[in-house]
Amino acid sequence: MNRNYIDGQEVTPEEVELIRDYRNGYRFIAWHTDDFEQRASEKEEWEEVEEGTLYDRKKFDTALSTMLTKYDVNLGISWDTIDMMLDEYCRYEKEIRLDRP
Repeated sequence: MNRNYIDGQEVTPEEVELIRDYRNGYRFIAWHTDDFEQRASEKEEWEEVEEGTLYDRKKFDTALSTMLTKYDVNLGISWDTIDMMLDEYCRYEKEIRLDRP
């Protein structure tokens, strides 16, 4: 079996498929956990809370993977989609206090 390498690292079959698709004219839009970080930081700034207090950064990778497998292909992915994923999968739960009026 032939193994392929880029920059000294073995290339997976999925990566080989992406390269073949690219050579055949396909183009891609890529999203990264950095996009989740950027948007989470912006939203925390807008809400005037300390950075890192609204969203669990450890959940960004899972939210990204979920987004890529469950999004509506008719609508695509936008910043609104990332906002929804942040709130649904990464937002810390708020403590509800019943002793306040």
